[in-house]
Amino acid sequence: IMENKRIGDLAQRYGVAMAVHMAESPVSALACVHSVAATENFYVLENHSVDVPWWDDMVIGAPKKIVENGFITVPDRPGLGVEVNKPLVLEENALYEENAGPDGNAEPAAAAGEAQAAALSWYLLAADRDAAAQRGAGSIYLARAKDPVSGKVIDRDELGKARELIARAASAGDAGAELLMYKERKVFDIESDEARLNLKRAAVRGNEEARTLCKELEIEY
Repeated sequence: IMENKRIGDLAQRYGVAMAVHMAESPVSALACVHSVAATENFYVLENHSVDVPWWDDMVIGAPKKIVENGFITVPDRPGLGVEVNKPLVLEENALYEENAGPDGNAEPAAAAGEAQAAALSWYLLAADRDAAAQRGAGSIYLARAKDPVSGKVIDRDELGKARELIARAASAGDAGAELLMYKERKVFDIESDEARLNLKRAAVRGNEEARTLCKELEIEY
């Protein structure tokens, strides 16, 4: 909690808003809530669990619906303000293990689809004003456009949305988007020279992976 606040306070010194990544249990969510409640530059707390029916029930002592109209009430009880609902957690964990596949993932396709949908809705909310969100949404559309096994494109419409969003992010100066356009150059049908230019721009903008690739390919930037 304190480390998260220190990061927020550092960002505040430079006039940067803090958007907190949180895709875990109510315990983690409320730990984040306590931290950001004491941080001046807090902007938004991510939440990927809106479609999990028993998520709110994992803790005792919080409102029946923890996230209400997009807001979470800061608990005023000692500690995090809640206790873990151990019987429910143990029950759900047993069901998970019972349904897990050979790789340990329970219903992986359905879980991945739900996670993609939840993440995409969050990214699209910020896509008009945030280059990183444009890249995030584009990455999800790209994953939906390709077959997860072969990597071949199976949905041209989704691919078109992916390229549009990632290109917008790249135009706005997002180094990760520039790198993604280089790495997916064949899928996006980008000419070799243009793709190398994307890679160089990502390196110039400080992306470490892009800089490593430039060194390996002997590309000056």
